[in-house]
Amino acid sequence: MNLSEIPYQSSYTPGLLPDGEEEAIGPGIARTNSIFDSSAILIQPTSASIQPLQSGEALSLSLEFPLFGGSLEGAIVDFRRDAFYEEITFEAFIDDDVSAFLTLKNDRPNDPNDIIKIREASLSFKVSQHSAQSHFIANTLHAMIGLSGIVRVSISALSMELTLNFELSLSEITEVLQRRRLYFALMLVEKASGIAFEIPEFISGEEMGAIFFTSRAIVEKDFIWRVNEVVQDAPANEETFAWIDGLKSIKRDESVFRLMFGPMPVSRVIFGHEVFLGDQTVCIEDGIIEKIQEVREALSRKDSRTTRVTVRPVSRSGRYVFANGPKITGAWDENIQRFLNLEEGLNFH
Repeated sequence: MNLSEIPYQSSYTPGLLPDGEEEAIGPGIARTNSIFDSSAILIQPTSASIQPLQSGEALSLSLEFPLFGGSLEGAIVDFRRDAFYEEITFEAFIDDDVSAFLTLKNDRPNDPNDIIKIREASLSFKVSQHSAQSHFIANTLHAMIGLSGIVRVSISALSMELTLNFELSLSEITEVLQRRRLYFALMLVEKASGIAFEIPEFISGEEMGAIFFTSRAIVEKDFIWRVNEVVQDAPANEETFAWIDGLKSIKRDESVFRLMFGPMPVSRVIFGHEVFLGDQTVCIEDGIIEKIQEVREALSRKDSRTTRVTVRPVSRSGRYVFANGPKITGAWDENIQRFLNLEEGLNFH
């Protein structure tokens, strides 16, 4: 027999593989209202200008990313200016809950009808609802700007075309890509479970691990994950003694065994919501049973007393297999699909 046949819930302490299977999880990620807010260098500052603003005029903001060979356009829903047009801010919707804010700092015109000369520009993306989708879109935009560097911004109705240069550090871009991946994993969990998560102010490393693990259980259903230990309380009887007595080591002169735990129904808790993952089986290829002689002796008594069996994989990893879990159904909406289609380009660059 094997441990999967012992009807007791085992205690796992899984984590992320340290060898690149999953990136290392730090202490956590803080949520920010302003996902990206950075000043840009105007590449042609002397020629940058816009026509005077007319009230009631329908405007749209276009962002072009030359490195990715694509552009985004959103309707401008609001603009604010001071009395002398020295600062103008345009707000455009990129998605229902994601806005782009373009702020221009200008030379004061001599006359309200004069062409406005632009000195500086800054761009920010902000979310109005802290959902996985809105943060995924905003962080995708942040990553595109960080990797592309050059962004062309235009408002055609005002004859305005700017070429902006953003300089982001490699560490900042790496963090943004990690956040983007986290929010996409959360979107997958939402789509399969039907739960709509609200993003908290701070996401701990433990929560991040639960999100990545849950998304892989739903999508891949068979994957390698770190296992620090497996703890099983086993009753001392004929069956359990026959199991441990019949174990064959996979290495000569060493007590290293192939073991299997499960299947058993499991779930993960994400932001206070329990997500059912289906029936889980964990396969250990190189498990060492702690104090194996003491465990063998305790089980040999066959007195029905409970004996704790602790298994530590040499590789600190195991194979997780899931069955009867939730499934992802339905297509993504058109706007989300556009941002998902950028995956290959973001990974390549």
